[in-house]
Amino acid sequence: PSGSNSFDYHSLGANVIVSDYLNLQDNPIINYFKFRAGAGTTGKDATPYLLSSVYVSNPTLVEYDDTYQVKSPLAGQPTASRANLIGNANLKAEKTYNYEVGADFGFFNNKVQLVYTYYLRKHEEQILEAQIPSSSGYTTVAANIGLMENKGHELALTLVPIDMPSGLRWDMTVTWSRNRNLVKAVTSETDELTYYNSGRGITQVAKVGYPLGTWKGQAPRFTDNGERIVDANGMPAYTTEAVVLENTQADWIGGLSTSLQYKGFRVGALVDTRQGGTIFSLTKTAVEFNGTSVNSTINDRKPFVIPNSVVDNGDGTFSPNTTA
Repeated sequence: PSGSNSFDYHSLGANVIVSDYLNLQDNPIINYFKFRAGAGTTGKDATPYLLSSVYVSNPTLVEYDDTYQVKSPLAGQPTASRANLIGNANLKAEKTYNYEVGADFGFFNNKVQLVYTYYLRKHEEQILEAQIPSSSGYTTVAANIGLMENKGHELALTLVPIDMPSGLRWDMTVTWSRNRNLVKAVTSETDELTYYNSGRGITQVAKVGYPLGTWKGQAPRFTDNGERIVDANGMPAYTTEAVVLENTQADWIGGLSTSLQYKGFRVGALVDTRQGGTIFSLTKTAVEFNGTSVNSTINDRKPFVIPNSVVDNGDGTFSPNTTA
């Protein structure tokens, strides 16, 4: 890998317009039907400066509230320091295998059009920057994930309510897609790599059996009946070990677009949505800590007993919590 965007691409595809063979052009209901299939492979190189450790220049060495600065070069001498990333000379280029099948339909003289696609993509040696202990003198190292898989469905429905010989045309398209991501292998040494650490107890990992972008951290504890477990001070209790929480992958993505055309003029609009997926918000972390969030106004900022909370008796039983 030298840092280019891609190095290789191969593809093989086939399209069969079924309607040509079935003479559907004059059919009053369905007038177009195409079946398509394809397979391909693509390669992707690493970004620059991942193969070896490098130095970076430091234009500002010391800064105090923008009022006092020590800049490089200092006394005529340029300065530099090691970057936070350890280069990996054994880094491999990514390779993706694509498989796709789909069908296109046209109804009522193409006033209604339907497009469906199913795809499967396998990614080998996915490149990421894994987190390492800062006691090493670095914070990250370039690494490969052994195997990751994406598969899903894409659907598009287009309606043309108005299409007049005068040039007036109104169309609208609804799109929907769902992708399922799964990490199937990481490295021969481990089944989990951390590539983001928030510094607030939340990390993001590539873990076998889970989607890429999985969050880990201590989770709030609940009984089997859904009661919140609190400690002796009445504060919410959390697991002692970090566990899998959520992930950033969306459940589904959709959109709606429409356009109105008349001869050489066109006006359009687009609305899209991404449903599902969990983010980690440092802003929310800050406002909770500072006491400026909406949550901090609960019970007028006076002590209160957490509703439906219990205390762990240590023997598998729980008692109602009475501590504010």
